[in-house]
Amino acid sequence: MTNAKGGYSYHNYGLAFDIALLDNDGKVDWTIDRRWNKAGEIGKRIGLEWGGDWTSLKDYPHFQYTFGLSLSELRSGKVPKTQTPKASSMLIKYGDRGNHVQLIQRMLIHLGYSLFGGADGIFGSSTFKAVKDFQQALYLQVDGIVGPKTLEKLYNNFNKTMF
Repeated sequence: MTNAKGGYSYHNYGLAFDIALLDNDGKVDWTIDRRWNKAGEIGKRIGLEWGGDWTSLKDYPHFQYTFGLSLSELRSGKVPKTQTPKASSMLIKYGDRGNHVQLIQRMLIHLGYSLFGGADGIFGSSTFKAVKDFQQALYLQVDGIVGPKTLEKLYNNFNKTMF
């Protein structure tokens, strides 16, 4: 939900979401406490921007990933590179380096897979083994390559543990 005019919120482009924290009875609890900071830490650890860090208006439930695009760029029709057809056929494999590798590593670590060296952004033997273990656990093709199916399962399982 957003109070912003159409096109003036990252929510309008599917690049933002809000969360709710539940109390012990399963009811939404909007009390601002350390749990929000923990949620913010987790979101930031995987590369999201957290509204709780904003100085002008604190928006603790808010997370977004803008792909470096401003709202005016989005309104003019620009789309994140990962939403192009190439992204659906992208393969992330042994030897690759970068933020996309680091994001995969962070999700694997969060899901309980051990990575020697942590989320360093280098797809080495430790990441290769963790990906293969993940694929085997989810009955995917075990090849150590993060293709569309592995990536989808990785995101889905990660999101289940987050929210």
